[in-house]
Amino acid sequence: MPDAPPPPAARDDESPRARTDAAEPRPLRRRPNRAVAFVRGWTEEHVSREKFTGAFQTMLWVVPLTILIWIYAERQQQVQLKGVTLPVRVVSGDPSKVVRLEGDGNVVATLIGPPSNVDRDAIRAKFDPQNNRPIEIVLDRTTGLGRQSIQAIRIRDDKRFTDAGITVDVVSPVELVVVVDQIVTKSFPVQLPADQAQAVGNVRPPVFDPPTVEVTGPGRLLSDPMTGIRVEADVASVLGKRLTGDREIPLTDVPLALVGVAAEYAPYVKLMRTKVNARVVPVEVKEETLRSVRLWLAAPKQLREEFLIDFPENLANVTVSGPRDAIDKLTSSQEDPVAYVRIPPNVIAAGQGPVPIEPQLPDGVVWTDPRKTVDVNIRRR
Repeated sequence: MPDAPPPPAARDDESPRARTDAAEPRPLRRRPNRAVAFVRGWTEEHVSREKFTGAFQTMLWVVPLTILIWIYAERQQQVQLKGVTLPVRVVSGDPSKVVRLEGDGNVVATLIGPPSNVDRDAIRAKFDPQNNRPIEIVLDRTTGLGRQSIQAIRIRDDKRFTDAGITVDVVSPVELVVVVDQIVTKSFPVQLPADQAQAVGNVRPPVFDPPTVEVTGPGRLLSDPMTGIRVEADVASVLGKRLTGDREIPLTDVPLALVGVAAEYAPYVKLMRTKVNARVVPVEVKEETLRSVRLWLAAPKQLREEFLIDFPENLANVTVSGPRDAIDKLTSSQEDPVAYVRIPPNVIAAGQGPVPIEPQLPDGVVWTDPRKTVDVNIRRR
């Protein structure tokens, strides 16, 4: 069998495309995306475990530093707030002393600080006396007794100002007046309230056990007889009925109350005992008309020196009631009984007005006279 003829040779004028077309088709190769290639190359060149760790460590201090810079910049924006009313309390560093601040206990200040903190509503909430403690100024333990003046600008030391980056610029009044006094303990006799003598019936002065109780407070206040401080036992609340007959009745746990303490001194005066026992005995009661009762002015020396105060020197024909023996002793005395005239601030401001009488009568004797006040006239000297 004759051999097959060889394939015809390609012609010189045949193009490569023609030859390719005639050949078997090759599989197509996909070219890589240029963006992907760029990212991959950049990543291989610039991102490595070491470089990533270094960048992370850098962020650990750069980010906090940035935040601190932002906070500092925020605080550098200062605003001013005027006319801010702030409550103030002055205390002693010595627990054996008490400090009373004269005035209403408020100051008016100008505050400077960041806008977010120097806001009237925010300041009011921070120093609201109903929910927060007032600003405290602590006096040194060596501060002497008596009337003192201290700089009101000391309120700026309050931690709430310093923590909020607030500066106290101006304070009015510039000075605060305080009275520093020594804390003392003094015994006061237990008494039956004058308005209970008739409520419990005709009785002898109750015998209390113990007969006296201790009270702590400012020495000048407790030692001044003109203050009218008394310890009273609420016998009527325990007795529960009006006494009749002559049988002695023992009472236990009779509640005590401290009366006659002015409101500004109340926080500094403390009754050391709250209850006592008592024995009550009914007695014969006698009505009597006293020839005269002297009226004495109960007022501080400064008030007496600054004002002329006119009121009757005595009251004539005053009716009282009480145990026969106490009334007989009262009427047989060579001296007339005394009633104090204690002038309240509103009468001082008005220059005149009625003032309640505070009779000083023996225990069990009741002021039954309808005259409960006297008229006073006040004028400056």
